[in-house]
Amino acid sequence: QRIEAGEIVLRIDGRSVSPEQDPTEFLNGPRERNVALTVRSLQGVEREVVLRPISHFQARQLLYERWLSLIHI
Repeated sequence: QRIEAGEIVLRIDGRSVSPEQDPTEFLNGPRERNVALTVRSLQGVEREVVLRPISHFQARQLLYERWLSLIHI
């Protein structure tokens, strides 16, 4: 599952969030867990997306691999 462009995060693990809040309050924590996000699409449809957090190092590695795949076209 993934969050699509334009979707708005309404809740993180059942807790409501707003644009004024820092989402790291809800997202920081152990990596070995699932995070449930309730999102609303541009059409107004709500759904739940379950994600597994990764470390900053893992995210950088994925971005680097993606970049390599793009420059070797």
